[in-house]
Amino acid sequence: MKKFLFNLIVGILAFGLCSCESTLKVTSTTKGAKFGFDAKLGSVFQDTIKSISQNVEGESSNEIAFEAEEIQQELEKAGFKNPKVFAHGISSLSITIDSERKNMDPVNTSGFVSYGNEKTAIAENGAGSKVHEIILSNESLKAMYNQLPVVFKSYLDLFGAPVFSGEEMTDQEYIEMIACVYGQSLADEIAASELKVCLDNGKAISVPLVKLLNLENEIRIN
Repeated sequence: MKKFLFNLIVGILAFGLCSCESTLKVTSTTKGAKFGFDAKLGSVFQDTIKSISQNVEGESSNEIAFEAEEIQQELEKAGFKNPKVFAHGISSLSITIDSERKNMDPVNTSGFVSYGNEKTAIAENGAGSKVHEIILSNESLKAMYNQLPVVFKSYLDLFGAPVFSGEEMTDQEYIEMIACVYGQSLADEIAASELKVCLDNGKAISVPLVKLLNLENEIRIN
């Protein structure tokens, strides 16, 4: 897969965007947390990727695949800690990333995760860090977005997500915008997609993708 398509796919997929089925698992570690992201792409989005590849790069659709090694290298350059990437063609993508409570990695500095009292955590389970909650807010998502490489942000902008652009619109207006640009089938697929966030305390919540892309109210998962 050529560089243009690689950057396009990574940008769109960053943190679960445009995935028909996606799960973010958050596990406490002795120093912070491990994040595991798994995404399965819907058939319409896969066809969109193939179409872009054929129209822009002239590649055969049979040759399209996520470049796991390149994605991993780009995440490392952006400051993400110990990224591991696994891919199966363009149908699925899995990424794991570590974050340290006292480090300056993008996940920690974005305010995306908060930890409980360190002394209490040590007393309860011998660990110095315990994930207290995941915070999905305009501030935390924008902070994460701002720490991505410029090319990632450029391609994320292709989907005009209000949470990043700051534009005010209803969820329905956003779906209609996607339909106008990319077609009703892809808009319908995005409208039906969810991100499931799971914590190691057993708490799990599913957030509609449109609600995440057009986030109005802060979502706290604890």
